[in-house]
Amino acid sequence: TALAALGEALRRALGGSSGPFYAAGLLRAARAMQEGGDLAAAFRAGIAALAELGGAKPGDRTMLDALAPAAEALSGDDLAAAAEAAERGAEATAAMTPRLGRASYLGARAVGLPDAGAAAVAIWLRALARAV
Repeated sequence: TALAALGEALRRALGGSSGPFYAAGLLRAARAMQEGGDLAAAFRAGIAALAELGGAKPGDRTMLDALAPAAEALSGDDLAAAAEAAERGAEATAAMTPRLGRASYLGARAVGLPDAGAAAVAIWLRALARAV
């Protein structure tokens, strides 16, 4: 499927841990859609894969802090609402101390700036919402 192909392309192209995380999420989302799920169900399935792979949960200052509120806001195919929620979630990470990933090495020094992974989610989700 297109989602699975995108996941594989991102796995190869992105450096760091983001590529494998996006690949796992997109592969799980593709499977959910093949099983008859809608966009919201696929989005939730992809997020579950990320959480399982990385062990993160909302509040850990990761991309999940943007993805989780986006999933809650996504009803049907309303990507604009999901993008707004992701932006709010990404902004909220600026007040969080990172607990996982490379940012955790910075500890309290990271406070004041949003998590890069969460900010990236907000950017691509906003771009996707504008494009469709």
